[in-house]
Amino acid sequence: MTSLKKITHRIVYPCVCALLSSPALALSPTPFEVGNYSPLAQIFGLPSIQTALNTAPSGFEASLQHATANTYVTHENINEISYFDGEVAITSLSLRWRFTNDAELTLRAPYVDHSKGLWDDFIYDWHEWFGLPQGGRTQDTNDQFAYVYQRNGERLLNFREEAAGIGDIRLGYSQQLHFWEQDWLAQLEVKAPTGDADKLTGSGAWDLSAGMGWEGAVTGPNQRFIPFAGAAVSYLGDSDLKLAPLQKNWALSLRAGGHWRALPYLTLTAQIDSHSGLYHSQLRELSNFSLQLTTGGQVALSDSLVLNIAIAEDLNTTITPDFVAILGMTYGW
Repeated sequence: MTSLKKITHRIVYPCVCALLSSPALALSPTPFEVGNYSPLAQIFGLPSIQTALNTAPSGFEASLQHATANTYVTHENINEISYFDGEVAITSLSLRWRFTNDAELTLRAPYVDHSKGLWDDFIYDWHEWFGLPQGGRTQDTNDQFAYVYQRNGERLLNFREEAAGIGDIRLGYSQQLHFWEQDWLAQLEVKAPTGDADKLTGSGAWDLSAGMGWEGAVTGPNQRFIPFAGAAVSYLGDSDLKLAPLQKNWALSLRAGGHWRALPYLTLTAQIDSHSGLYHSQLRELSNFSLQLTTGGQVALSDSLVLNIAIAEDLNTTITPDFVAILGMTYGW
């Protein structure tokens, strides 16, 4: 079975069936849990900025999400050489507990898998069909795996074996505030070094983020569009990688988008995420700001169960992966 047929059978058909059989949406829509999943960015604790508290009847919510991100980047200058060719799959279990009317605790535990992946052939064919630039991809580079970075003749990263393991666990606290006649969500998040830098499942350091989210108020059942936005600043501890001397310790993250209530059981969401550069380098994939567009839908399967489907694309090329597919389930009780 070809790569395209595999993807169709595993993802598209179940999603279509869900769309045809869903009831009215009960849980409030939220921004997609998406970040920069490029090999040297996903190790850090950059936050996925939230904009509203959990709204499940008793304040508990559990989410299971699988995100697959495909990257192919090759660049060099007089001092540096980078070559990133691989796919990272991150499966995350997230728990949210609204323990008071205006405060919430969160826990996120990821499992990170670096491999050759599934999507190379599909992405190459997609570019061919629509006449899009391949960005250096060829049929010979499909189904290969390597993360390499060299500076002044020294290999600071030489990652050629597929690896997987528990990633860095995150703990968060969110507090709802009200000022300027608007509801805001202040949030703190700490990332613990439970992953392994030698496997690129974590940075080996503690990270801390503080941010603020905003979401437009819902004024009635007929309101269809709900805008949201947020910003956060992060302190990133020095990683255990040899690239640590090039790493920046401070990063700014931004998020903006909106929910569109297309049907009683279907909310369409589009959001743009960005963060400042993470490394001191003349190569754009390490030093430039990210700009990533995520679009998808949130489908109610029952009053308490929601299916999340999304695709992310890099608007500022090479900083984030070429293609990210997200599939998740959220259950509130």
